[in-house]
Amino acid sequence: MVDRLPIQPHLLYEACKIMSIAPSDFINITLPHTLPGVCGNCDRTVLDLIAKEIPQFNKVLVNHLPAILAHIFLLPSQLATTKALTFFVQVIGDDTTASLIKSIVKVNIYSLLAALVVKMGDDDQRMAERVHSTSRNLLSCVTNQQCKAINAVRKVQIVLNPDCKVPNTGELLKTSMLGLISEINDMLQDVQGKKSVEMKRRIIRSVGALVEQVGQPISNISPQVRFFQFLEYSIIDIEAVR
Repeated sequence: MVDRLPIQPHLLYEACKIMSIAPSDFINITLPHTLPGVCGNCDRTVLDLIAKEIPQFNKVLVNHLPAILAHIFLLPSQLATTKALTFFVQVIGDDTTASLIKSIVKVNIYSLLAALVVKMGDDDQRMAERVHSTSRNLLSCVTNQQCKAINAVRKVQIVLNPDCKVPNTGELLKTSMLGLISEINDMLQDVQGKKSVEMKRRIIRSVGALVEQVGQPISNISPQVRFFQFLEYSIIDIEAVR
């Protein structure tokens, strides 16, 4: 409904009447779901309409940066990602230089990578495909979502290091391991908002994907990895009781 505000604004207002909620409150509540897509589509018209309903909108945008950046890096092509990044930094400031884009990504690197790693926890094997893993020089069977996430991490590495000729997913994740694990732990502890049991299981599965991408250096944080494995069994037990 929010996406259709420019052409069918009455849809939102009629729906809000039925739900007995103010349009501004509905827009505010749904920001985590709408902002990434709107920014990814470079839709300035919808963004301006949202901004009219939300006080201090630029500050709100900054609060949603990790989710917005993750969506942008998950776009299907490098061209689409570059276009959306340029659009987004133009929205929050006048400077669209590569240095500003790099700075924004660097400041949010742990939360951004954590969001992408969680995408690797997808277990829909119906969409499995074989992709080349540059981090370990072997062919591995991953889901479509995992493939997108791995490619997204490579795009992040290119932004951070434009001279990089062959992006190494494992190398970037290895240098960010401690921050990544901290972010993942916060997700599981509901620090970033309440998560469903299925979402927590997906987050824990993503740790396995992280291990696969990083390889041997993951042994430096093996106690934390074992703890996440323990959590998965605990969640399974809780689900069985329910």
